[in-house]
Amino acid sequence: NLLSSVIRGSPPDSSGKMQSRPINIGAPPQPSGLPKTWNPPCPAGEHYLKVLERVNGADGGSSDEEEDGRRSCSAAMGDQLIAAAKEESCARMASLLDTDVPVDVRDANGGTALSWSAKLGHCQGIALLLSRSADVDAVDKMGWSPLQEAAGAAEADAVAMLLAAGANPRLENRSMESAMSHARERRSAPCIALLRGA
Repeated sequence: NLLSSVIRGSPPDSSGKMQSRPINIGAPPQPSGLPKTWNPPCPAGEHYLKVLERVNGADGGSSDEEEDGRRSCSAAMGDQLIAAAKEESCARMASLLDTDVPVDVRDANGGTALSWSAKLGHCQGIALLLSRSADVDAVDKMGWSPLQEAAGAAEADAVAMLLAAGANPRLENRSMESAMSHARERRSAPCIALLRGA
């Protein structure tokens, strides 16, 4: 119509009538260096994206801000891996590990996903984490290893898997207790037999 033609600024034709023509607005420019689509993988993701935009020239962000964003995102995703281990969810653990979450990430007490899987006797989780090169002898702040966690929970199958993967049965925690000590305390004959033969 005439109003839209005037707004578009189209010149009149030979009869003096305004000509309308479509305007191709086009897609907004994409920030340099960023992917076309980006779904934040963790609660810190949106902050990380803003940091990347500044680093790519929007606001002239600093490398310190970028590193802070990466660290926050990594910590949040590490928490998700620990939570998935507690929930015995192999699918979630595999998905997170596929995004390069460190397999030996620690919780507030220094425990790893493998420690939690061992304590819960979640053999599928143990197998998955070991296949991703989890540290079989990683100890928490109190010196407990995954093997000690499994023995302390009387999880004989988990004990067998960890021993087969090379877990050290002679490691002691800060209370000078070994996996055998925990197995005896729980009076778990299967765990005692496995550890005695290790």
